[in-house]
Amino acid sequence: MFTIVICTFNKAYSLANTLDSIVAQDYSEYEVLVVDNNSNDETKNIIAKKQILFRKKGINLIYIFEKIQGLSSARNTGSKNANFNYLIYVDDDCVLISNLLLEYSRALSTFTNCVIAGGSITPRWGNNHSPKWLKPNFYWLFGEMKYIGDNKPRLLKKKETINGGNFFIQKDILDIMGGFNTNLGHKGYSSGGSEEQEILLKIKNKNMGQCLCIPAALVLHCFPEERLDQNYVIDRLFRSNYDRALTEFNNGRRVVSILRAIIYLTKYIFIPNRFLRYQYWGYLKGIQECLLSFL
Repeated sequence: MFTIVICTFNKAYSLANTLDSIVAQDYSEYEVLVVDNNSNDETKNIIAKKQILFRKKGINLIYIFEKIQGLSSARNTGSKNANFNYLIYVDDDCVLISNLLLEYSRALSTFTNCVIAGGSITPRWGNNHSPKWLKPNFYWLFGEMKYIGDNKPRLLKKKETINGGNFFIQKDILDIMGGFNTNLGHKGYSSGGSEEQEILLKIKNKNMGQCLCIPAALVLHCFPEERLDQNYVIDRLFRSNYDRALTEFNNGRRVVSILRAIIYLTKYIFIPNRFLRYQYWGYLKGIQECLLSFL
């Protein structure tokens, strides 16, 4: 049995589509838990209407309000209130393919020691194509997660990671890890990241179990046209790399993170691309804060 956790903040317009894709799953053994993180739009009303639909399908759709602002806080609340040990986190602007839960179930029956796993994410652009100014190497800012190879589940490779828009974790393992770091991740309209990567690093460092990728477990990450602007990319580049620096430095990778910072400083000086410069600058500021904490 799975608990699907959706943490949401003022995205009633997309949350409805996410819930519609969940109720259409080719799998019946699950519940859905929506954590409302201080929304002031129609989120609560949307969920109340969808609960009728879910009830007809025999599926429990639970609404919880979390007043502490922040995605990590909301995710922790979701875990605490889940009735099942197998958690799947998806974003409130994602559409799940109909066999997503089935793909997770099949993979977990094969890899019985799996404690965390990432699924695939494909951006769905609001105008059916990405902006001309956005290069494919920046699609990850819009949630893209591709795993090289065929669609069969397998162990994560050394440099592979997971994305918070579509991943599985065992609840009891998350509890042992102390939950998600509330200093990382989105807070309201302020972007952030790396909280799920930190959990992954901790699991790997402590050899808690198998870490998988499940390419066939796919969600579409939907972006309306108004969000496809360069200011969004710049903010995400800075904040996500700032949080990445803190995550790596504080989780057994200090030497690696400092060496990366030196490389990024050199690139910041000599590479004119302003998107890349914000990426490097965010990481450098994160390392600077870590080093200053020792003084």
